[in-house]
Amino acid sequence: MESRDIDGKRYFFFNVPGFDIRFFARSDEKAAYMKLVRYPYPLFKFLSYDVVLKKEIDFVRYPFVDGEKWRRETEGAAMLWPVVIKRKITADFDVTGPLDAVYKGKAVDAWHVRMIMEIGDKNPMEENHWYVEGIGYVRGDTKQHFVELEGFRLKTN
Repeated sequence: MESRDIDGKRYFFFNVPGFDIRFFARSDEKAAYMKLVRYPYPLFKFLSYDVVLKKEIDFVRYPFVDGEKWRRETEGAAMLWPVVIKRKITADFDVTGPLDAVYKGKAVDAWHVRMIMEIGDKNPMEENHWYVEGIGYVRGDTKQHFVELEGFRLKTN
């Protein structure tokens, strides 16, 4: 698995299938954190650019607590050679769960983490992510994509 040290911490690449968006993330016993996002250029998909976060964002906290909310503010810098574009980023998170779900025919508890992110353009974006203890990330739903681990489904579907 591809990784990189940033500010003395080891981050690993995670990829969004079909979109070639990659995240540098790490985790410890308290949370999972993101420090950098790599996007493909709109016209030249074989090239990519990085958005580096000045402060890492904890996008998941352990253990999950129903109703927990937190806000993170940082600055992102997009490296669009030869230009660097900086924007203030605000991300609000809230946790719901446990929700009844099924994974490979077995009842499991899923936790929903909703994120509202504003990247300095006054146009907030909503992302919804689901996690199952012992399995990890099982579902993601954004305006741009929907992904779900094979064999997983919420009982409300």
